[in-house]
Amino acid sequence: MDYLKPLFGDGALTYDQFASKVAEAGEGIKLANLADGHYVSRVKYDEDLGVANGKLETANGTITTLQDTLRKFDGVDVDGLRTQIQQMQQKYDSDIEKLTMDAAIAARVRDFGARNPQLVAGAVDRSKISRAEDGTLTGLDEQLEGLKSSDEYLFNIIETQNIGTGHKGSNPQPGPEKDPEKMSMNEYRKYRSQM
Repeated sequence: MDYLKPLFGDGALTYDQFASKVAEAGEGIKLANLADGHYVSRVKYDEDLGVANGKLETANGTITTLQDTLRKFDGVDVDGLRTQIQQMQQKYDSDIEKLTMDAAIAARVRDFGARNPQLVAGAVDRSKISRAEDGTLTGLDEQLEGLKSSDEYLFNIIETQNIGTGHKGSNPQPGPEKDPEKMSMNEYRKYRSQM
């Protein structure tokens, strides 16, 4: 406040005296009404202006980038793209379901002992097969059993032989009178021919 002493000197001033002294001082003294809060120092103003200009440049750069990106989609039918994506998703889902069903059928056909699994799997009516959430197939085993009985040549038939105990009926042959290791060659041949 020392810069105001030359205006007042040693006494008090009236408004008109004060106004003329301020006019005489010229650029040396500047007055502002701070009551309304509009005064900002030049340094603060320049700093705020620099920050605002920086933000404005960033915003303009972002707008330019977004406009360039938007121009790339000029003429693109967004609703058409959405429809295409939905159709592609449905096709993907149905393809995955078909592949899963094919793999399950192929595994079950192999379990049934098909000689040519692809041929047997092709003979199966898929419309009569349903797949549960846990992956089990309903209707497939019945079809495979039907194919196995009607076209058994398509499947490997496991033949079982009834292997007996070596007993030749109710009249067992008497054992050798001598131990085979102690028999002569002629006795052993005669013994073997009776078996």
